[in-house]
Amino acid sequence: MKYKYLSAVLILGGLMGTASAEPVEFETGEWTYTITMTVPDLPIDPIVESESSCMQPWETRLEPTDLAQEFAGGAECTSSNVTQTANTVSFDMVCPDQALSAASIVMTHQTTGFSMDGDIKLDAGTAGLMDAKMKVIASRVGPCTE
Repeated sequence: MKYKYLSAVLILGGLMGTASAEPVEFETGEWTYTITMTVPDLPIDPIVESESSCMQPWETRLEPTDLAQEFAGGAECTSSNVTQTANTVSFDMVCPDQALSAASIVMTHQTTGFSMDGDIKLDAGTAGLMDAKMKVIASRVGPCTE
C-alpha cells in the first residue's frame, strides 16, 4: 500500500537529518516513533504507524540543513528553505515522481524527543494532488537494546 510505504520512509528519513545554524542534538539510545497521516478529503481513518530504532552517535548532532536533507532524501525528495529558531527547524520538500509530492515540515526538538508537523501533497494519479497532514512524535525510551 502506497501510504504504508510512505510512512516507513518518513520514519527512516526522520532519523538521519541535520541543519546549518546551531546543530540539532539528540541523545543516543532506543527511540520510538509514531507517524500519523490524515487525508481530509478521503473517508478513511488516520493512518498510524509506530516503530523503534537505536539512534547511533553519528545521528545525534546534525546541522539543520543536513537534518532536513537526510529526512527529505529518505523519502527520495530534496529539501529547501531550511530555517532554524531556538528548538525549531522548518523546511520544504519536493519529491518528483513520488506518492509524496511535496511537504512543508516543522520540527520541534529537545535532546530526548521531537515532533514534526507537516502539510503534505499526495499524488493521487489521475485525481491530481491531494492535501494531507502528517505528525511524527518521537522520544528516547532508554539505552539501545540491539
